[in-house]
Amino acid sequence: MLHRNGTDRLWVRWLLDSRRTRDRMTGKDVRAETLDALRLLAPLVSFNGDGRPARADLAESLARQRVSIEIPREILEVERTDMGLAREWREATRWAFTEAIASGFYVAEFCRSIRGQQGPGAYLLERGGMGELIGP
Repeated sequence: MLHRNGTDRLWVRWLLDSRRTRDRMTGKDVRAETLDALRLLAPLVSFNGDGRPARADLAESLARQRVSIEIPREILEVERTDMGLAREWREATRWAFTEAIASGFYVAEFCRSIRGQQGPGAYLLERGGMGELIGP
């Protein structure tokens, strides 16, 4: 049964004529630098030692210019093996996205490799407007 634990969705808008897209298509991509920044951030939600979500201090995290939110690699597999754990992750990530977006952050990147290891994913959120990211 798909999404027995509910589902959250982010609306994504792909601006194909943006400066960011043009830069990436012409090889002027700064994504590697942006993703490198993930290693230096203390995530708003991260994996603790036993695979459960750990929430950071909200006020401290939202005082920064960038925050990250870690997610399990395969939430459907987590749902299949441990519905309670899947529910914990859904509630923690819902809390993190809701609080960050309400505080003026937007999702700038997503990657599957964090802290030099392939596995769970991480969203990178930055404070500010999308105009700063995409340009004219």
